[in-house]
Amino acid sequence: MTLYSIGDVVFLNVTSGISPDPDWQLGVVTRATNSYGWTAATTFPDQDGIKVDRGPGWEQDEIKKA
Repeated sequence: MTLYSIGDVVFLNVTSGISPDPDWQLGVVTRATNSYGWTAATTFPDQDGIKVDRGPGWEQDEIKKA
């Protein structure tokens, strides 16, 4: 299991569970990885100010180090 800390810059697959094609967006960890492997993180805002945030977090296959 990869452990992430608050402030780590990561890539997040924002289309996980929606599309078979991954869409990796740059983001930042907002809560460290828990004992189940979930990591809370949010993408950086796009040009319209929209960002993707997921709680309780992203699964290990939906997040990777930037």
